[in-house]
Amino acid sequence: MPTRYIKRSAALDGGQESRANANAIFVDQDDDQLKFTTGTSGTTTVDVVTESQTQTLTNKTLTAPVIASTAVAAGGTLTLVQATHSGRVIALDTAAGSVVTLPASTGAGATYTFLVTVTATTNSHVIQVANATDEFRGYVIQDSDTATAPNIWWAADNDDTITLNRTTSGLAAQGEYFTLVDAVSGVFFVRGYSQASGIEVTPFSNAVS
Repeated sequence: MPTRYIKRSAALDGGQESRANANAIFVDQDDDQLKFTTGTSGTTTVDVVTESQTQTLTNKTLTAPVIASTAVAAGGTLTLVQATHSGRVIALDTAAGSVVTLPASTGAGATYTFLVTVTATTNSHVIQVANATDEFRGYVIQDSDTATAPNIWWAADNDDTITLNRTTSGLAAQGEYFTLVDAVSGVFFVRGYSQASGIEVTPFSNAVS
């Protein structure tokens, strides 16, 4: 389709003629704004605004936008999708334990936040990678149930799973949280906070084959 241009001039050029009942497109000489008429009378116009200008809507019906909830319920099991879950809070919300599988790490900068909203009473809350080629880097601060100082557990080479087993590796209790960032292909960077009881152990492991 050929490109057509609107030429600004005070009158029609030679050889041009006006068509009856045509909706005019013109530049208003009062405000220098490009406009077009919506009827044959020429009295009703619509302004063409630039992206930096604002426009007042009159006699228009606006529908309420649908805004997705920030929190996503993990349920018993949930496999994350970057386009759907990046930037959102994943609630570990099942008393029988929630097992969440991350999408493959691509280094796209996606961020996933996990929050225990329901204390597990059986099984464990688990966060794991999708395949054995992905791994964790980073740490979890683990508060002890005794007067000893908190533990700081760093992910070791090839660690790809976080397990809150309700005792030694994490109480799987409300308020424990983790943030994972897919900043480098094949690696999720982790930081988080948990609580533990008994003889505390790291929540990290190499469990995905």
